[in-house]
Amino acid sequence: MSISPDDKQKLRRRLRDLRQHLPAEQQTTAATQLVHRVRRLPLWQPARRIALYIAADGEIDPGPLGSAARSENKQLLLPTVLQGNAMAFARWDADTPLIHNRFAIPQPDDSAQRAALSTIDIVFFPVVGWDRFGGRLGMGGGFYDRALQALPADPASRPLLVGLAHACQEVDRVPTESFDVKLDYVATDNALIHCRGAGNPQTG
Repeated sequence: MSISPDDKQKLRRRLRDLRQHLPAEQQTTAATQLVHRVRRLPLWQPARRIALYIAADGEIDPGPLGSAARSENKQLLLPTVLQGNAMAFARWDADTPLIHNRFAIPQPDDSAQRAALSTIDIVFFPVVGWDRFGGRLGMGGGFYDRALQALPADPASRPLLVGLAHACQEVDRVPTESFDVKLDYVATDNALIHCRGAGNPQTG
């Protein structure tokens, strides 16, 4: 898809504005419904280590999902922004001290143990826009794409990549670049979409 950087920014602004203006009650309901969708992932039950995020900017809140994961004795990790625009994943226990990064988003402090990507079972992404072919529009910083660019192509040898989003953030096709990481699934407040096999996405 050919799209100018300006058009991509306009799309990002439109979708961010859309989610930022969702009523608080709808946000709360969406976060609760998200748990039911994610639990339908085939890898959810055996997964022992999952990476989440702390919601900001109107993102669908994975807080209830994190609580459900802790109740099932799964270990949680959070993205940690490092110097030089790098990102790692750090262990997030209930008593892990959190600090604010330069984007004012909480993340584990430097004492938290970091985890290699090869040890993570599922990585849940925040999403600005998404499509049914695995395309994901992020905030534009490229942190996830850089962190995951070294992953092997074989899905069996890497974490399951799952975008979390409101259903209203879906677009026909997300403009992507060669370095953009494709999602395996998208979980929303009302569906779980299997994106692998772009020509035949499935909804459930």
